[in-house]
Amino acid sequence: MRDDHPPITAGEDFSEFLARIPGAYAWLGTGDPAHPEGFHHNPHFDFPDAALPHGVAFWCSLVERELA
Repeated sequence: MRDDHPPITAGEDFSEFLARIPGAYAWLGTGDPAHPEGFHHNPHFDFPDAALPHGVAFWCSLVERELA
């Protein structure tokens, strides 16, 4: 786990789902701090496709660990 990212005072509606159904929320880190106007929930956000393998690897390793 990385802990070198500055704190973020973000809000997310996903917690409403988690209040009703067990789940998980993870930060993949797709934003670019040099261009905060392009973060998610913004019409200028351009998802970096290069982040997909990292997200898939994270979830696969979590499932593998839980099923072991």
